[in-house]
Amino acid sequence: MKTIKNLSIIALLAGAIGLSAPAEAQMLQHKPSGTTTLSDLKKQQQQNHDSAPQQSESQASPSTKKAQPSKSAKKSQGKSAKRATKREKAEAMPEEFREEIIASMMARFRMCRNRSGQLINSPATGKPYAILYYPVQNMEYQACTGYKYSGNNPTNYTPDATGEGDEVVNALNTESNGNLEMRLATAAEIKTARSHGIVDMGAPADGIYLAVPQNVFNRLRDVVKQYDSGAVMD
Repeated sequence: MKTIKNLSIIALLAGAIGLSAPAEAQMLQHKPSGTTTLSDLKKQQQQNHDSAPQQSESQASPSTKKAQPSKSAKKSQGKSAKRATKREKAEAMPEEFREEIIASMMARFRMCRNRSGQLINSPATGKPYAILYYPVQNMEYQACTGYKYSGNNPTNYTPDATGEGDEVVNALNTESNGNLEMRLATAAEIKTARSHGIVDMGAPADGIYLAVPQNVFNRLRDVVKQYDSGAVMD
C-alpha cells in the first residue's frame, strides 16, 4: 500500500519534513482518477452554494434563519480571527500534501464505545460521538489553519493554550461550509472516551481533541479511505 500518506507519515516521524514548497511537492503522487478528495468536496459544496437561489433575509425560511451562527459562535470566531492575525503565516503547502495531512488526522477518529462494542452517548449532546484518540499535532494545526505552530517538532501535539483549538475547528468548518460539524470535545467527553480506552491513556490532557456526530464520522471514513484504503476507523 504505497500512498503519499505513508510517505508523509514516515517523513514526519523522522522529523524530515521541511516547510519549503518544492521539497514537499517532490513527495506528492497523483491519486487515481475517480476518487473523491477533500478538495473535491469543498468544490462541490461551493458549486451547490453558488447554484442555490438567493433569498433575502426577510424571505428566508425559519429553518434557514435557525441555521445562522449564534451570537456566541460569531463571538468565538471573531476572537479566534483576532488571535490568528497575531500568529505568523506559514508558507503555503501544496494542496495535495495538505489534504493528506488533514486526512491522516481524521483517520484518528474513533466512535466512543464501551468494552462490549456498544455506542456511548456524549455527555454533551446525548448522542453517539466520535473523538480523536490522540490530539491534533503541530503539522496538522498548520495544515488546517495556515499558521505556523510553536516548537520545532511537527509531530508534537499542539496545546490548546490560547485558542488554537477554536482556530482549527473554525478553519475546518469554514472550508467545508459547516458540513463537517467539527467541534472541540468537552472535558467530559474526553474523560468518558479515555475511561473506555478510546482516547489513548498516555495522550496529553491539554491537547486539541476534536469530536463529530456519528453520521459525520461515517462520511469521514469514506473520504479517508480515498487516501489510504488500509486506514482503520471504527
